[in-house]
Amino acid sequence: MFASLVQENPNTHRPTSRKYLLDIRNTTIQIFEFARENDGLHISNPARRTIPKNAPKKTRRAITEDELYLIMKTPHRARLAALIMIFAGLRRGELIPLRWTDFDYKKYKVRISKSVEAQNTNKLMVKEGTKTNIEGRVVSIPKELIVEVELARRTSKSEFVCSQMDGSMHTLSSWRAMWQSFQTDLNVTSWKLAGVEYNKFRPQGMKKRIDNITPHMLRHTYATILYISGVDILNAAKLLGHEDPKTTLVIYTHLTKEFEQVSIAKLQTYVSNLYRRFNVKDDTVPLCDDYKIVLKEIEEET
Repeated sequence: MFASLVQENPNTHRPTSRKYLLDIRNTTIQIFEFARENDGLHISNPARRTIPKNAPKKTRRAITEDELYLIMKTPHRARLAALIMIFAGLRRGELIPLRWTDFDYKKYKVRISKSVEAQNTNKLMVKEGTKTNIEGRVVSIPKELIVEVELARRTSKSEFVCSQMDGSMHTLSSWRAMWQSFQTDLNVTSWKLAGVEYNKFRPQGMKKRIDNITPHMLRHTYATILYISGVDILNAAKLLGHEDPKTTLVIYTHLTKEFEQVSIAKLQTYVSNLYRRFNVKDDTVPLCDDYKIVLKEIEEET
């Protein structure tokens, strides 16, 4: 079963990620343990096997500054939802049942106390609490986001922050349709900025300028913002709603490796500018010409 799932997930028709395989294995282990205890079987649990080594690891990424710029510049009813996920870290399931009354406009906070889950139907069921905490969480948010929320609230005819066109809470299909429409409009904005002629109602003929942006990418962007801002792991775990700080630690470890390269790049730029400034303003710098010659030789060899 695992070998088959590694090759193809029957739902997505793509290789199954290692994380999802681990979830399946853990559930299978519990089933066999239940059978062993109730039937008195004295056999080893066959589900306690390692996941195949070739199982793909699903990588997450934050959106780029260019993609963030497109989101902020694109007028669309999903725009506010995207900004809330970016600057408050809400999951899609937490955003869908979010109401205007969940915001504290004076203290710049949002209370996340409900979430939705699918029940093998198109309709989403609201439950108390979040994915990992029945009590939910309270998140401080930037004042700019509060202004965005307040401006949208004044013209909204729905109790939900992000609703269907008729004001009701989203279903699975209505969310997908809205998000796909948003993806199209993001590309339209990108085409406009690039001076490309386009037809919004026939996007199939236009080459996509940006990849599909998923809600989880926006949440990962929030985690990245927390990391860059110097928020420690324990507080970041609370803001992200992680039950186990180890989950946050994995993200922060990944970001440390990612931004290590950025830091080295900044160091390289600084040193290069330093040498360039010295070479231009100070003719007494030793080996100035030799330095340029050697650098050129190294770059050509590379």
